[in-house]
Parts: sequence; C-alpha cells; structure tokens
Amino acid sequence: MAGKFKILAVDDNPEVLGILRGFLENQYDYLGALNAEQAWDYFLDNADIDVVFLDMLIGPRIEMSMKLAHNLRGAGYQGFIVVLSACPADSSGWQLLRRAGANDILEKCSDIGEKIFPIIEKAKRFNRNIYPPERV
Repeated sequence: MAGKFKILAVDDNPEVLGILRGFLENQYDYLGALNAEQAWDYFLDNADIDVVFLDMLIGPRIEMSMKLAHNLRGAGYQGFIVVLSACPADSSGWQLLRRAGANDILEKCSDIGEKIFPIIEKAKRFNRNIYPPERV
C-alpha cells in the first residue's frame, strides 16, 4: 500500500470517535467526523480513504447516514463502507443503508475492539479487487 490505510469514522457521539481513535490511530491514518458535513469535507480533501465507518444514526434519524453513503457512492467512492450500529444491530436500518451503498455492519458493543480489525482486513481484501495495485 502506498502509505497507511486511511479510515474515516463518522459518529455524532464524541465518545465513540474517541474509542475508535484509541483502537486505530497507531496503525492507521484516522479521521474522525462528528457529522455528515465534516465527513464530506474530509472525503473531498482525502481521496484515498480506504474505509468509512458510518454511524447508522448521525443525529436523530437514519436519513443523514443514508444521504452520506449515497453521496459518497455518487461521487465515485469505491471503498468499503461499514455501518456502525447500536447493539443489537438494527436490521431494517442496515437494509436501508445497504441499498444506499454500505458494505458491512459492525455493532458498537463492548467487544468492538475484537471485531473492528477483522472488518478492516475484509475491507483491505475488498479494496484489492477494485483499486490498482499501486493503491493497495
């Protein structure tokens, strides 16, 4: 890979972003956004984002998350989008976000540290299939 794997995490809860940062920042380039607008700005400034962790509910409703996923795909983002969901995972919300372009779901539970790294490895395998060899 031509540099560190880059992760954008989007969650309106700063505590969740802090937990993710703690798990990820030593091994990966980590960007944390508190809302869809900030996430979009990061995306525009960082065309090499490899995976987006997207909170199912940015704010009180799922529509903001759906719009961000849809806009990322519409702008040509081909990387991996992982929905972050409360426990247990909301299957109806997941289906909506899947149709908007999400690839996988991860529950924000106490064992997120154990589950996040296999998801990142899955994203790396996915990206190898869509990006040129010099990118991955």
